Amino acid sequence: MPAVIRKTCFLMSCCLVGATVLAQSTPSPLDDLVQLPALALKDTRQVFAAPSRWDSQDWAIAGLGTAGFLGAAFLVDSRLDRRTREHPGDSLKGLEPLGGAGSLLIVGGAYLGGSVFGQDALKSYGTDAGLSMVVAELGIVLPLKYLTGRSRPKANQGSGHFSPFGGDVSFPSTHTTQAFILASVLSEHTDNPWVSAGAYGVASLVGLSRIQQREHFFSDVLAGAAIGTFVGRTVTAYNRTLRSKGTLANLDLSFTPVLAPGYQGGMVHLRF
Repeated sequence: MPAVIRKTCFLMSCCLVGATVLAQSTPSPLDDLVQLPALALKDTRQVFAAPSRWDSQDWAIAGLGTAGFLGAAFLVDSRLDRRTREHPGDSLKGLEPLGGAGSLLIVGGAYLGGSVFGQDALKSYGTDAGLSMVVAELGIVLPLKYLTGRSRPKANQGSGHFSPFGGDVSFPSTHTTQAFILASVLSEHTDNPWVSAGAYGVASLVGLSRIQQREHFFSDVLAGAAIGTFVGRTVTAYNRTLRSKGTLANLDLSFTPVLAPGYQGGMVHLRF
C-alpha cells in the first residue's frame, strides 16, 4: 500500500477515534463559524493573561519546568543529537503528519464533520484545537522561532548556535506543539484516562520523530510540548465556561466613520 494512502487512512482513523470518545454536548452558538474570529481574540487574551492568575504552586511548576528545559538544553541536546547522527533511522517518520498538515486535517475534519452530522462535541473539539493552534503558533511559536534564530541539528552548528532574527527556526518545534494541542484538547474533552494517555503518547512520538530526523533538538521538542499543552488546556477550559453561558459575553464591536478634508475612512472599536 502506498505511503500516502497509509497516512491518509491513519489520519482518518484518528478522526474516527476522536468522534467515538467525545461525549455529546449541548449545541452552542460559540462554535458557529461567524463567532470564531471574536472567540480567537478572547482566547488569545486568556492565554497571555494566564500568569496573572497563577498561585504559588503554579509558579513553582513553571519554575521547575524552566529548570528542566535549561537542563535539557545544556546536558541532553548535544549528546542525543550525536547519538542520532551516529545511528540514523526513520521508524517514526510516519507520525510526523500528526504535527503538520495532518493536524490541520484532523481539526478541519472534526469541525466540518461535527457541523454536518450534528455532533456538537466533535465540532467543539475542532473549535478548541483549531483556535489553540492559531494562538500558539501566531502568538508564541513563530515569534520565538525568529527571535531566537536557533539552527537545526542537521545544520551541524551545535546546540548552542543562536542567531536572533537570522532566519533559523529550530526553537521551538512546531510539529510537537501541534501534536500536543491535539492531545491536550482531546484530554480535556474526555474523562477516559486511557484515551488521554494514548493521545499524549502519540504526541510524544511525534516529537521524537522530529529528533530522529534531526529537525529539532530535545529542548526544542520539550518546549513545543509545554506550549501545546498549556495553550490547549487553557483555551479549552476557558471556552467551556463560555459555552456554559451560551455567549461570548462582553464583546462589543462597533464602527465609526471618519470624514475629514482629504480623508475618508473609519475606526473600528473592539472591547472584550
